[in-house]
Amino acid sequence: LFTRLIYMILIWFMISFASTIIGVLAVLQFIIMLVNNKQPNERLAELGTDVGIWVAKATRYQTAGSEVKPWPWTELD
Repeated sequence: LFTRLIYMILIWFMISFASTIIGVLAVLQFIIMLVNNKQPNERLAELGTDVGIWVAKATRYQTAGSEVKPWPWTELD
């Protein structure tokens, strides 16, 4: 159980960082859409999706909904 606590603390910091990344991506995407005639950047959109999937997996581990640790301990889907 102590090992799980260590992982939970590490993942908590990673989730906080991911939240910052999502905010930066959102601002960048908005600026790109302003400049690019309302067209989003597909690569940024895909990166946002990947980060969102990771956060969902991390949240499931944090709340004991899953025993599978998120990336970097397992593959990123």
